[in-house]
Amino acid sequence: MCGIAGMGHWLTTRYPTYSTSLQALEASAIDQVWVFGLKYLGVSIGLAFLWGFLLLGVSHRKGFIGTASDVLFQLCILMAFGILVFPTRIELPQYRMALTFISERMTLPYAVFLCAFLAAADPPKWLKIAFVPLAAVYFFLLYVDTRAMNRVEQQMETLTARLSTSDRVFSALTDPLSRVAPFAHNLDRVCLGRCLSYTNYEPFSQAFRVRAVGPNPFVVTSPVDYGALNDGGYVVKSGDLPLYQITLCDARKQDLCLRRLEAGEVTRSEQLSAVPILW
Repeated sequence: MCGIAGMGHWLTTRYPTYSTSLQALEASAIDQVWVFGLKYLGVSIGLAFLWGFLLLGVSHRKGFIGTASDVLFQLCILMAFGILVFPTRIELPQYRMALTFISERMTLPYAVFLCAFLAAADPPKWLKIAFVPLAAVYFFLLYVDTRAMNRVEQQMETLTARLSTSDRVFSALTDPLSRVAPFAHNLDRVCLGRCLSYTNYEPFSQAFRVRAVGPNPFVVTSPVDYGALNDGGYVVKSGDLPLYQITLCDARKQDLCLRRLEAGEVTRSEQLSAVPILW
C-alpha cells in the first residue's frame, strides 16, 4: 500500500492529472453495473447490499485472521486503495491526448477479484434468490439501452450507405442521460469500407500504432480541431471537403439526417437522448 501511495504521489507531482469524487464509488467495484443512465444506480446499490451480506458470510466462516490472510482479499484491498489514490486522468508528454478512464478500467479486474473472493461464501437460500431479480432488472435495462443505441447506429449505416471511401463524416451527438459517451465510436464502425470517420481520435493521439503526424485526407490531426468538431464551433476549411455531418433532422425527434457541409460553415453539437430514462 505504501508503494501504491508513493506511485500515486509521483504521478500527481510529475504530470498534470485529474481525479474525481466518483472514485470513492469505484473503490467498491459496483460502478461496473452502472453502465449508462442514473437508473443503474438502483442496481448498483442493490448489488452493494448483497455483496455486503456475502462479505459478512465469508468473514464469519473464516474469521478475522483467515479473511485477512486470504490472497484474494488482499488483492481486493490493494485494488480498492489504488483506485482511490491513483488519478483517473494523466497527461503524458509523449501523447497528444490524455490517458483517461484509468480508475474506471481498474474496477473491472477488481470486480473479478471481488467475485472470486465472495464465491467462498455459503449464503442462505434467500440471498441466492435475491440475486435473480436484481440480475433480471439489470439485463433488462441493458437490453433496452443497447437496442436504442443500435437503432441510432442503424440509421447511421443507412445514411452513409451511398458515400464513397473519400467522403469524410463526423457526428457531434451527446446523450445527457447517459453516464458514458455512447456515440463516441459509432462512425468508426459504420464507416468501415464505406467512408472516412474524420474525427477518429486514435491517429492524432500518437498512442496507437497508426499515427497521423501531419495534414492528411483521412483524419483530423489537431486536438483543437477534434474538440471543435465534437463540441461545436469548428469552421469548415476547403481542405476538409467533402465533409458530411450526421445531425438531428428535428430537435424534438430522434431521426438523423446527413448534411453536406461547405467551406466557412460553423458546426454545432446536438443532444440526442437515445437511452430512455427508464425503459
